[in-house]
Amino acid sequence: MGKYLIPLIVLLALSIFSFFPRQLGLLAGEMGVYTGTLSYQCSEPIKKIVFQLGPKLGDALMVYEEPTGWNYTHAGDRIQLEKENGLLDADVPIQLTVSCKWYMGKDIYKITSIGTTSTRQTVTTQGDLEIPDMMALQILFHLTNPLVRVAVFGATLVFLFLEIRSRQSTSAAPASDPGQDPYVV
Repeated sequence: MGKYLIPLIVLLALSIFSFFPRQLGLLAGEMGVYTGTLSYQCSEPIKKIVFQLGPKLGDALMVYEEPTGWNYTHAGDRIQLEKENGLLDADVPIQLTVSCKWYMGKDIYKITSIGTTSTRQTVTTQGDLEIPDMMALQILFHLTNPLVRVAVFGATLVFLFLEIRSRQSTSAAPASDPGQDPYVV
């Protein structure tokens, strides 16, 4: 194995990843690389809940797992949960698990939750969603930068050249007998 093979493999993988960072981010979201929870609880029975996320967060989140017996729709900065049959009992918490599709940066985001009761009254609450530092998604985010793509691709070519040269130099070296000068025939 060549001495440049491992860095070459890593850079080759990064080069390939740089062509598909958004798709890989979606895959990471579907795999649950980061998951968080949006919660809601009300002192009255609830039929529908709308989580207002804000434009930056709304685009970056996807529903990872919805509560049993609820349907969701996600459009823009809003995720709406609606009970299939009946109502959510009073004082029973409900949780919606979300995942990030791409790098957001470590932060705490404010969430507004609006529940609609059976009498069509709305009950609004405020909450937070904490996004931790996500190294895998951060790498994919940086790979969307064209300068980073060029640098990674250039480094890949350099290491490929070095690996080829190291293999040529080891295969071109003459075989030697310990007691004989390798250049004398």
